[in-house]
Amino acid sequence: AKLSPERINLLKKLGMRLETVNYNDWNENYALVQNYYEHNGNLEIPVKFKTLNGYEYDENGINLGMWIQNQRQSYKKANLSPERINLLKKLGMRLETVNYNDWNENYALVQNYYEHHGNLEIPVKFKTLNGYEYDENGINLGIWIQNQKQILNSFKLYLNSLDQNALPSKAEINQDFLDVLNYTHKKK
Repeated sequence: AKLSPERINLLKKLGMRLETVNYNDWNENYALVQNYYEHNGNLEIPVKFKTLNGYEYDENGINLGMWIQNQRQSYKKANLSPERINLLKKLGMRLETVNYNDWNENYALVQNYYEHHGNLEIPVKFKTLNGYEYDENGINLGIWIQNQKQILNSFKLYLNSLDQNALPSKAEINQDFLDVLNYTHKKK
């Protein structure tokens, strides 16, 4: 539905910005991202991270983590200009929403955690850079391991829901699944 000129004027009188993109906002958020990068050395910004200066959390600040996610979504939908893509890449931003190299890196962190702690009971809020010491600026390994368990459980539920007489054995399916995973990781 289109807005009539009268309705557009009424909205303008209220001070409503009718354009969907505000370049000043993007540039201001980018400046905050630069500050975050300078202080943390990466752009793996927690989704709920709000800030006024780019590196200190402030409940009243801009949700920089969500802004980063929105940039990834815009990139995925081809709605991000080449200039903006280049600016974000200059800071080393991962534009893809899934990075298969991250899986291997996170797996290595899990291995380090296991070697130091003797188990995989990783607390949900555990963040780390080396796999065994807590670091607020690190990868949220607890969430990552929880996600892997959910994926595995979903796959097991799927296997159990299948008609066992009409399909190959679970062992054959498991092997096929592992083969697909290995192929996918090698391809990426």
